[in-house]
Amino acid sequence: MVAKVKTTLNLNKDIMKSIKLIALNKETTQTKVINDLLEKAIENEDNIFKKNPKIKPMKKSKFKKDSNKSLEDLIGSIKTKKEIDAVELINEVRKGE
Repeated sequence: MVAKVKTTLNLNKDIMKSIKLIALNKETTQTKVINDLLEKAIENEDNIFKKNPKIKPMKKSKFKKDSNKSLEDLIGSIKTKKEIDAVELINEVRKGE
């Protein structure tokens, strides 16, 4: 079992909207989306560990290999006539509208 840590982050509003949409599309939680994206980003940050040998990278075996698309691959994949507000959309669904 992976240890979990609760934290508070201040994220850009547009990034949070993207995370919410990805979570809705994948029928998963925002936490899982953020964790998956951060794991992929950390795997790609080999240069940080080369520049500062005091920082030890996490073992890659802790990250599962996944064929999910990256955030960049998803941008623009959904086309609508007007801009979508994910929070408003979720509230409408919950109200049955």
